[in-house]
Amino acid sequence: MLFKKDERKHLGLFYLHSILESAFEVVWVYWIVYLLDQGFSYSIIGVALAVNGASMALLEVPTGALADAVSRKLSVIAGLCGFALILFLIPSIKTPLVLTVVFAVWGFPITLVSGAAEAWVVDNLKTEDREDLIKEFYVKNISITNLGSILAAFLSGLIVQFLNMDALWYVYGTALLASVLVLVMQKEHFEKKETHFLKTFGETYTKIREGAHFTIREKNVMYIMMATFFFMVGSELINICSKPFLEVIGVPREYFGYLSAVVYALCVGMPFLAKHLADRFNREEHYLSLHALVFGVVTASVLLVKNPEMAAVLFVVIMLRHTAFAPVLGPFFQGFLPQGLRATVGSFRNMVISIAFLVGDFIISVFTDTTGPQFMVAMGGIAILPSIIFYMGIKQNKDHKQDK
Repeated sequence: MLFKKDERKHLGLFYLHSILESAFEVVWVYWIVYLLDQGFSYSIIGVALAVNGASMALLEVPTGALADAVSRKLSVIAGLCGFALILFLIPSIKTPLVLTVVFAVWGFPITLVSGAAEAWVVDNLKTEDREDLIKEFYVKNISITNLGSILAAFLSGLIVQFLNMDALWYVYGTALLASVLVLVMQKEHFEKKETHFLKTFGETYTKIREGAHFTIREKNVMYIMMATFFFMVGSELINICSKPFLEVIGVPREYFGYLSAVVYALCVGMPFLAKHLADRFNREEHYLSLHALVFGVVTASVLLVKNPEMAAVLFVVIMLRHTAFAPVLGPFFQGFLPQGLRATVGSFRNMVISIAFLVGDFIISVFTDTTGPQFMVAMGGIAILPSIIFYMGIKQNKDHKQDK
């Protein structure tokens, strides 16, 4: 059976939201190309993204701690609504200053969702005594998201062909607001507290302090965060420069959506394959180390590409890296976290990711206009490789293995 007993009861609305949102995420196939078409250079885009990363880095922990103190559900819903409103603003941006300001503000709704969303799901399952569904959620939610993204890839091409690229932002923003209605119906297992404004912020910063101490004390958590940092620096270089690389090497722009659809189709099954391979390794850190080695080397080989056909093939392979990674790392990381600090420490990890994006965006803004996107994609592969050292430093205790 596709779903385990009562899985749809506990996770059905989360899955439904994921596929509704992903099916209309039409902007991500073309967004960098769109900004370049608007007259923004790699330097300007890199600065705007760096400011966005700095905003997220500053806000990740406070918003995650606030979700732990008040409500994960409220945080996620507010964040998604704010994210959608920003989408509506993007087509009206004409100057670098406005682009930078909007990207800075965009960090706030993103951080409201990032730490709280996983904590909401995991704590619901723990409260219902269904911890066996945690890995199922990570695997199937990524698969379902990629299933919806297949439609988004085709839909984005149709929108660009028959409407215009501005319409991409309006379609996604409208669909995202509509998908929030699904989460409104999802229950939250959370102990409600009577709090006043100042007391709430006092609890928030207490959570931040506790989360920081825990992260420093637990070496495995620290190693995962450091490995994540290098992986995400490399991924930012790859994500931002891959579509311009395809265009430079001679792949027609109208093919971007089709190639992305192929990627998403393969990504539907990739989480299940990743989970199977990780189980065969019997130690997630070994699987994650091999993953970093393979995708780092394959991505670096982009430097050797001379024709559009090879570029298209490598693009498809490289874009599989996230779905071969996240379904294994997500539950592995969650296994080290205590319930009371789950969103807070998760937000520390997201803060590390934001800093990694900031570093990657700085590199893009300084070098890409000179070196070109092909070189930067290859550098992204090289940047992933140091994460191997940190994965190999993780030491699991017996209790953690039994929990899995």
